[in-house]
Amino acid sequence: MAVDSGVIINPVTASGQIEGGMVQAAGYGVCEEMAYDEAGVLLNPRFGPYWIYRADDVPDLTTIFVETYEESGPFGAKAVAEIPLDGAGPAIANAVFDAVGVRIKDAPLTPEKVWRALKEIG
Repeated sequence: MAVDSGVIINPVTASGQIEGGMVQAAGYGVCEEMAYDEAGVLLNPRFGPYWIYRADDVPDLTTIFVETYEESGPFGAKAVAEIPLDGAGPAIANAVFDAVGVRIKDAPLTPEKVWRALKEIG
């Protein structure tokens, strides 16, 4: 992920923030789902049935800092922790569309949702 980061004060912690955000966004995009029944009762209230990424689930990640100078930030820095959440969902949805030709707008894009969408188009 390339991030307009302002001046990087601590590259290690800034990279960690961005990588953590990418993993969180990927989880929101493909697996983290709070499922409810018709009465509104949560069906997966524990981590057992609620799939969240573990370290061994995470692909290789790369952080690219695009350094600029932010006049309103301390030492020219910008916040970087929330930025990774913005692009992952649309990128995942576009990748699924490119791969199989179905547009799914309801995250997460679970295998079941992809399968159901494929069945609808025949």
